[in-house]
Amino acid sequence: MFPNELSDTQATETNDTLQKSRTGWARVRPFPSLNVWDLDTVDDGVLSRLPMFLLPPESENKSEIIRKEREQWRQLVKQPHMWEHSDFNEMTQANSMVSDKVGHAQLHHEWDMIIAHGLGVDHCGHRFGPDHSAISHKLAQMNTAIELIVNAIDRDDKPTALYVFGDHGMDNKGDHGGDSPREVDAGLWIYSNRKWHSKESDERTARVLRNAQELISSNALGSSFDQDLKESWWRNTHLSDDYKSASGEHLFEAPELRSVSQIDLVSTLSLSLGLPIPFNNLGTAIPEMFASDNDS
Repeated sequence: MFPNELSDTQATETNDTLQKSRTGWARVRPFPSLNVWDLDTVDDGVLSRLPMFLLPPESENKSEIIRKEREQWRQLVKQPHMWEHSDFNEMTQANSMVSDKVGHAQLHHEWDMIIAHGLGVDHCGHRFGPDHSAISHKLAQMNTAIELIVNAIDRDDKPTALYVFGDHGMDNKGDHGGDSPREVDAGLWIYSNRKWHSKESDERTARVLRNAQELISSNALGSSFDQDLKESWWRNTHLSDDYKSASGEHLFEAPELRSVSQIDLVSTLSLSLGLPIPFNNLGTAIPEMFASDNDS
């Protein structure tokens, strides 16, 4: 998503034709995603294009570090034919990522937000289940991509936050859609290239959250208070259920984890971007995201 001054360059690719996209989105690229036997097409589409935004043009920076990272990005792409897409034919076609209207420098410096949706891990689950080696390979690929993204935003002067999260989990067969803990739980990891909190602010936030949990769990708010909300603040991960003795006793105590609702992401992302929370959103801001170093 780019500033409004680049809105006249926006284009969405659909069936090899160009259509105007909504104001603000300068580059949108859809990829086929329903075939769970295809583990790479969507991920390759994402991983091949992210360097255009995250790495400076070669004309601006020819350092060995950037060269090596560019090569690392290229090696993450599994299908060589991905590079035959018109996005990579600079200046030759109207729907190229780089054109006579939007150059490398603008792609790198002038974006406001990037959304990159990978599907390989999800497809691995549906195809093989969560314990197959294909999952390990796909997670390693995603981990390298996250490392490269962090390296890129750490070098940038622009304050940037990276949100890494899943929209669902998977059961022992790799499926989802039910209400079991494995299916509805997903990871959330947030990183910023600017310091936004301290040990003291984290401890203060934890105290507030624990006090809220105690209040919710008490009868002060009435016995009819939502049971899910009572149990969603702090809990042990359900993964400890996999490590039980024959008698059913836990072999180890799982770490205590902070849990947030997915609807809270909308509120948090909106405030982080300086936008109002959508009227229909029922979530609340994740307090750790706005913890300062002092009470003011």
